[in-house]
Amino acid sequence: MAADRLNALASHLRPSAPADCECTTKRHPTLNTSLQGVTSVRQGVRIDQFRDIKYGDIPARFREAKLHEHTAAEVDCTKFGPVCPQSYTSAAILLRIPEELDDALEPKDEFECLNLVVTAPAGLTQGQRVPVFVWIHGGSQVMTFGSMAGRVCDPHRMVADSVKLGKPIIVVALNYRLNIFGFGNGDTTNLALKDQALAVEWVRKHIAGFGGDPENITMAGESAGAVYTHAHAVVGTPVKRVILQSGSLFLSPPMSMKARDAMLNKISEKLRAAKGGHSLQDAPAESLLHQMQEMGISSMSLQAADGLDNWQKKRETPQALMVGDCEFDAAIWRNGIEATSGTEISNCFDRITAPAEIKSAYGIYPARPTSCKYGALDFINDRCFAMPAQDIWARWRKDGRAAYQYIIDQPNPWQPSSRSHHAVDLVLLFGGYDLSFDLGSEAVGAEMRRRWILFINGEEPWAPDRRMAFGPVGRSEEIDDREYGMRRRTRHFELLRKANQKEVVSAFARLAMGKLSSEN
Repeated sequence: MAADRLNALASHLRPSAPADCECTTKRHPTLNTSLQGVTSVRQGVRIDQFRDIKYGDIPARFREAKLHEHTAAEVDCTKFGPVCPQSYTSAAILLRIPEELDDALEPKDEFECLNLVVTAPAGLTQGQRVPVFVWIHGGSQVMTFGSMAGRVCDPHRMVADSVKLGKPIIVVALNYRLNIFGFGNGDTTNLALKDQALAVEWVRKHIAGFGGDPENITMAGESAGAVYTHAHAVVGTPVKRVILQSGSLFLSPPMSMKARDAMLNKISEKLRAAKGGHSLQDAPAESLLHQMQEMGISSMSLQAADGLDNWQKKRETPQALMVGDCEFDAAIWRNGIEATSGTEISNCFDRITAPAEIKSAYGIYPARPTSCKYGALDFINDRCFAMPAQDIWARWRKDGRAAYQYIIDQPNPWQPSSRSHHAVDLVLLFGGYDLSFDLGSEAVGAEMRRRWILFINGEEPWAPDRRMAFGPVGRSEEIDDREYGMRRRTRHFELLRKANQKEVVSAFARLAMGKLSSEN
């Protein structure tokens, strides 16, 4: 059996023949132009893909984008468009993707990055109106994690499976401004969120021309993409359903205006002191990114503006929600926490009033540094991912709204010892890589796609009073409260809920600040 697995893995690592592709042309009725795309066959299903469709125009740095109006008679949609300037980190590192399979990079352009990709079953016509799945990538709001040009979030397998299930969908994946370019300069705020809302406006205006239903949109995202998706649900972006994969506004709450101003002032001071004496407005993009790196800014936040003030008191507007987490989402803090002493970790927990019970539950004893480090990661995992997923689901259920919770316990297919870590759900869900060497991961991925497609089509993906568990060992099954409590630290959740939440947030901030990295 071990030899069979090694042979399958070796075969998997050899370069595969390129997928059969051919050019296709779609005369789009509302864009009033001809789109030149590509058609390929996946899983026996013909799929059309139209790349680098511009949805927004950026008039200048830190300005709100405007809806793009197509004027050319023909538009080349055969190549992927640029992404926002960023400090690149390969998603393959965290995901344990073999170096032989790492993907190529897209070009970067601050002003041409508002583009999207439409992937649809071939031959759809305007009157068919199939459900639309809008995907927002993650990346700590500073990078493109799982780009459209790569295989991590390649939507072809999901579209193919939807056709084979008799429940076809269209996938729209979008690029948007990142890091400081999507943050704003104080005069403007939350530009990335507004870019995404503009993309939804474009979809509602033009998706019918691809055969999609503008009134039947499911928005989803992972990590920072889920933070954005939750924000759209709060501010009322017109989508019917949302899926929050390993993220929510509880992971990255909107920043106060005071904190925003302090951060922008620090960046401005660094720029003025550097060679050239630039400002936020006129500094080269590379200089801005360099200064952010020098300051240790590895992630960004939304701002408490544009409808996000008092967000916890607001009712999300979509009709249905799916929310879940991976068993070891806190993996993205692992290296940083492992470099922290047991005493430092213990001191962070002391920010919580009467911390003894919480410290005991998480094994936080200064004289036991290894226990402290594992406990700190467990605390981050519970506070940022597992507990918010449970709480959001329970609140929606209490309000009588359609809500579905899942957990992912299937480990990384290439390195199972890395556990079910942050973002491994992308490898499983999208199926962009050949996972036939790991039958468990292949089975879980197929079942995830089936359940997601049901939800996107407005059906129940599983019983709403139960949770769906994906993995381990390739099994997918509905579980009750008792088994959920065996798989997640629900006793610890109760301790955290009883504590002063401002103190819990303060402890997390002290513990996690500057330690986040996708190179874990």
